[in-house]
Amino acid sequence: MIQLRFASIPANVHRVKDLLQRIEETYQTTLSEDARYRLIIAVSEAINNAIEHGSRDREGAMVEIRSERRDRGLYVWVIDEGSGFEPADLPDPRTEEQLLSERGRGILLMENLADRLRFYQSPEGFVTELWFDNIFQ
Repeated sequence: MIQLRFASIPANVHRVKDLLQRIEETYQTTLSEDARYRLIIAVSEAINNAIEHGSRDREGAMVEIRSERRDRGLYVWVIDEGSGFEPADLPDPRTEEQLLSERGRGILLMENLADRLRFYQSPEGFVTELWFDNIFQ
């Protein structure tokens, strides 16, 4: 398992690149451009949500990323110290009243780039779980 833990500040969204590097080093592979794109965008969105919404400006808050290969697929967990949210309560960014909004598309992006997406509260914090099928060739 790969683990990264860092301060919950906006400047750390770039840590997704550290995750990609660790994945390629640990599993001795080079991911395809498509796999890299899917991971960078989806996991960046999860990290950004964890920092912006999960921490809610709590000084000293941390975000953790865990990743684990399973056969040809990859699990990624982004864990923040927040109390979470209910995805069904969020407005649909595809509705007419939301189309011009500058925010609110992160979960939609994650849903479309990951093969499975799940949110849940754990004893460690709020978890965004992403699964990517066949990411390893």
